[in-house]
Formats: sequence, structure tokens, C-alpha cells
Amino acid sequence: MRGDVGMLKRLAEFLGGRDAATRPAICYRLATCVVLLEAARADDAFTATERRHIVEVMKRRFALTEEEAD
Repeated sequence: MRGDVGMLKRLAEFLGGRDAATRPAICYRLATCVVLLEAARADDAFTATERRHIVEVMKRRFALTEEEAD
């Protein structure tokens, strides 16, 4: 899924040497997203509705753009 690729890209960027000052915020966002994804997949079904909800939560909570959240 496209969101998974984007998240993996951000993880690679994070591990590749982001500015140390921004690392905690990125790590917190990433951890939050992982927890939400794991909860959504707990029943072995990950629906488009669940994905949209996670994207909306991430956008609201972290003031992300559509592209950043996707």
C-alpha cells in the first residue's frame, strides 16, 4: 500500500541521519503511526476506512499535510 511505502521512506530518511534536533518529533510520529497501524491490523483486516481514519488522525495530531500523512 502506498502509505506503507511512504512510511518506510521516512523511516529510512530518519535512520540515515536526520538532524538530531528533529529526531524526537519524527520518532514520536512514527511510533504513533505504527501503534495505530498495528491496532487496525489486529483483526487481520485493514480496510480503506481504517487507513483514511489513521491518516486523518495523524494529520490532525501532528499538523501534517496530506502528502506527509500519506
